[in-house]
Amino acid sequence: MSDLPGIFAELRRLENSKQTYAMATLVRVSGSSYRTVGARMLITRDHAFGSISGGCLENDVIERSRQVLKDGKAQLVTYETSGNDDIFWGTGLGCRGTVGVFIDCPGAFCSEFELLFQGLQDDRPAAFATVFRCEGAYEHLTGSRFFFDDGVAELDLGDAELARELTSDLRSTLECGVSNTLSLTRPLGAVEMLVECVTPPLSLVIFGGGYDVISLLWLSEQLGWRTTLVDHREAMDSQRRFPDAGQVLQWRDGSLPKELRLNSRTVCVVMTHNYLRDKEIVNELLISPARYVGVLGPKARTEEILDGLRNEGTEITGAHLAKLFGPVGLDLGADNAEEIAVAIAAEILAVVNRRQGGFLRQRAGGIHKRQA
Repeated sequence: MSDLPGIFAELRRLENSKQTYAMATLVRVSGSSYRTVGARMLITRDHAFGSISGGCLENDVIERSRQVLKDGKAQLVTYETSGNDDIFWGTGLGCRGTVGVFIDCPGAFCSEFELLFQGLQDDRPAAFATVFRCEGAYEHLTGSRFFFDDGVAELDLGDAELARELTSDLRSTLECGVSNTLSLTRPLGAVEMLVECVTPPLSLVIFGGGYDVISLLWLSEQLGWRTTLVDHREAMDSQRRFPDAGQVLQWRDGSLPKELRLNSRTVCVVMTHNYLRDKEIVNELLISPARYVGVLGPKARTEEILDGLRNEGTEITGAHLAKLFGPVGLDLGADNAEEIAVAIAAEILAVVNRRQGGFLRQRAGGIHKRQA
């Protein structure tokens, strides 16, 4: 879901310029695919934004989307890539899978998009449903979108039983954290929808103000992460030095800045190059709810920090050590600030996605996480 903020920004631009557009959403995946369900494109008469594959489907989707723009009729398109036949008709995908793409014209920036956008801004996870196929009495729901978070009691669909079932499915998706395609069959008809678990962008907090911070801040911005820089210098000075930082706070008095909000979706990297300051910061972060604490420097230095904390009476538990990564980063042979930033970002992704960070060719099973 890292491209959702970009999609929303483009939606805003299109709305403000009063341009009509089609939205193409990847709603079904069977077998192998480049993107997972929920990938989106926005298409106007002369412009396309976003992607739903590695580039092999986009041209055909754009042509179909412009037809949808002309006649206003939504399309559900299935691309079969499980054999070699796809090479014959021109895509040459060879991914050995089947994907379904739903193309419609959402019209105005609907209230459900607004709720989802606001939830991301407020750091609230949510479930989001896109109805792409209906039968019987529910045909009018095709193209409908529904938003659900902890503040929504039950959806209003005009069918109490269907609303309860959809509300239950959205709640389950939010709890398990995995997007999925669901089918609901009732006596009056059937509904098929994509239900997405949408989580806010990862929040990265970097402690330090050295040259090597620049590359990590830049890469984090490209990944769509929210960044906070905590430096011992005056915040205004640090803001001028590091314009890519979303927020700049000052480290003082040996404790975390009061404005800093850490939670289970926060990852932290300590790179002040100052042993005593690092020790103070690590001491604070280990007892915080932060998901990940990376410490720049050799392993012996991290052990020295831990030993120093123990000698001062700090209890270091297994839970503390489980989220502590020092030296920070994957073993990529990184040798400069830019390569080290890649190694750090890659390790953070591996930890957040519960992966080991090894070679994909050695992975048993599929690349993408999917719910059965």
